[in-house]
Amino acid sequence: MKKTLLSLLLLVVATTMNGQTLLNGDLNHDGVIDLADVTALVNVALHKAEAEAIDVYAVDNTAVVGTWYKQDGTSVTFRENGTTTYPGGDTYKYLYLLRWLQVYNSSGTLVKTMKLSEVTAQYLLEENDNGTTTRYTNAAYMVSGITLNKTSLSLNSGATGQLTATVSPSTALEKGVTWSSSNTVVATVNQSGLVTAVAGGTCTITCTAQDGSGVTATCLVTVVGGGSDSHAYVDLGLPSGTLWAISNVGASSSAAYGDYFAWGETQPKEVYDWSTYIYSNGAVDQLTKYCNNSDFGYNGFTDNLTVLQPKDDAATANWGSGWCMPTRAQWRELSQNTTKQWTPQNGVNGWLFTATNGKSLFLPAADIGGNDYTYNTDGIYWSSSLDTDNPIYASTFAFSTVNYGIFNALRYDGYSVRPVRSAPKN
Repeated sequence: MKKTLLSLLLLVVATTMNGQTLLNGDLNHDGVIDLADVTALVNVALHKAEAEAIDVYAVDNTAVVGTWYKQDGTSVTFRENGTTTYPGGDTYKYLYLLRWLQVYNSSGTLVKTMKLSEVTAQYLLEENDNGTTTRYTNAAYMVSGITLNKTSLSLNSGATGQLTATVSPSTALEKGVTWSSSNTVVATVNQSGLVTAVAGGTCTITCTAQDGSGVTATCLVTVVGGGSDSHAYVDLGLPSGTLWAISNVGASSSAAYGDYFAWGETQPKEVYDWSTYIYSNGAVDQLTKYCNNSDFGYNGFTDNLTVLQPKDDAATANWGSGWCMPTRAQWRELSQNTTKQWTPQNGVNGWLFTATNGKSLFLPAADIGGNDYTYNTDGIYWSSSLDTDNPIYASTFAFSTVNYGIFNALRYDGYSVRPVRSAPKN
């Protein structure tokens, strides 16, 4: 394509004669740069254009060769041999005068024209059709490592500790980082790296590069105090003062399911039915403990016990003195004094209970032990309270993805246990 008028005028400005810019000279030496001088300049430029025949569609891939990352972590590579990893693409051409980067599929059909407003060694800036821009950072200028000032941190409950991050290489174009906590019930972190200890336990603070490189660094935080026997709890500011454990018995984190227990039993098992239930002689009307109705007791047995004794409490037996299973009243208090949201935590669905003091408790949807149920949809948690109307049942807090409440369940079933740290109330 021959030179356009604009290209021609630009060439006029740049054309030189005897090493001197023509527009700075008086070509006919009459002391004035007049029409004759300009006409001479144009003629020179025309001859130069004819000789060079500038092509605005000229291709030179040099400036875009490399691997480039978007902020979301996805990348695209433009290779020296003209091939590319661009989605749906196979080859490419960079029209450097227009700043158009054209991508073709394996059939040679144009599938994308990236209109670049900036092309540097550090990044490419694409102008999108909706008026926004997308930056592609050269891999050589991405974050390759993050070093924290501490890889472990021990804090007393309520105390704070400062983490700082050093990003490498020093030439990284985007040095910003974000901070997150694996368990905000134990410790929180703000976007300046300030860690606040909340309750006893451990959690991991993660620092993540913002440039999409995926580079992270971690610090293990141990909070001392605010718990018992190394089990962390959260104070939701409930009227009774009940403190709720942040995890189930047998669980390694707040989102883990943990073990399943029949009511009044302290160890998990494979089969949950009347034949394996510790306080029955194998049938529904053969109860040997926690029975206030002789119609259901073995040989008319009754003992009028309506709350689990410590030796039969899975929380006390597994976590020690001070911990116990919540009563029916404590479950009701939790439900009535919090807002509730069905939400995932670490990929596990469940209900998040948030109190007016801003603290929260997560109950994973662990479903039923010893059965082939699909997890992540329902949860049933034992209370320590017997159903006084019918002693073959005990009270639970149960939920689905849309409903929750207190329900009675057969005592032999295997359900989750979430301990509390206050005296049981019936």
